[in-house]
Amino acid sequence: MEIRRTKLNQIVTLNLKGRLDIHNYIQFQQHVNELVANQENQILVDFSGLENISTAGLRSLLSAVNHVNSRKGTLVLCSMERKVKQSFDRVGFTRLFRIYAGKEEALTQAFRRA
Repeated sequence: MEIRRTKLNQIVTLNLKGRLDIHNYIQFQQHVNELVANQENQILVDFSGLENISTAGLRSLLSAVNHVNSRKGTLVLCSMERKVKQSFDRVGFTRLFRIYAGKEEALTQAFRRA
């Protein structure tokens, strides 16, 4: 899996490419932990390049959102391919995450200032 990190204003986007599974979920968790440690806790995870996600990948996302939420941050997901979305649906994770159809929608709705 490849993770590309970009930042716009206070929002960090993690663009995932490939597979998030048992072989690399720790890499994803380390990225999120590093962001939170640096008080960068407004995180958008862009799944447009993600081909597949395993149960280990799903657990790492659950851990990540809990960690970010505990620091009063926001972690949202966007641009899921059908196969990945089905994995979320199967385990009921679509109810646990804020998921947006596209990046622009996520940026304007999830992170807008009150």
